[in-house]
Amino acid sequence: MQKNEFERRTGVYLTDLQYRCAEREYERQDDSGRDVWPDKDAFCAAYRDNKDGLAERIQHQADEAIWRMEERHRCAMTDSSDRVQELCAKIRTLELALDTEREWTPCEDAGTRLPQAKYEELDKNAVDLDRLSDEHAAEMISEMFGFIPSLIEIRHEADAYERDRHGHLRVRETFERDPICISTDWNYIRFDCAGCQWELIDGALSAYED
Repeated sequence: MQKNEFERRTGVYLTDLQYRCAEREYERQDDSGRDVWPDKDAFCAAYRDNKDGLAERIQHQADEAIWRMEERHRCAMTDSSDRVQELCAKIRTLELALDTEREWTPCEDAGTRLPQAKYEELDKNAVDLDRLSDEHAAEMISEMFGFIPSLIEIRHEADAYERDRHGHLRVRETFERDPICISTDWNYIRFDCAGCQWELIDGALSAYED
């Protein structure tokens, strides 16, 4: 029996899964090997009237099939999740081993030249008037070193780098740093100008390279 034949006889529209369960029931045979249902009309009439709980039984079979599919999916997802965690753990182990082999050490000639502890000491001693706006910081740099103010871009982050034994660099830590000027010889401003990167550290200009 085709699905459209079943629907035409019963007026009931089943999902594909529900119809497969109904079809198995329709094709069922008794212990002697004879068909339980003599013809399509008898089966469809019995389904339509839920004779002996036929429609309920078919729905129950469909529900069980759905539950089994969902359970298989959950098991597959659990297995996949466990596998992903296992692989991530292996990756972390390999990354640690690689880091050890590469012998990373702090880099003094790239990134910020001012240790973070020094900036924190400056920040701790600064009052509100010492904390510069970007505009004020640009004006100060222009007056001190002759940079064109419109080309100055104040930066509020600075990176500390480390280098491996092969000469490769990577960012070790990024610090938030606002421009501060307590005096002409105690200050810090990180800025870019015309494609070049700079730090003002205690009145002296240092190239900032990354």
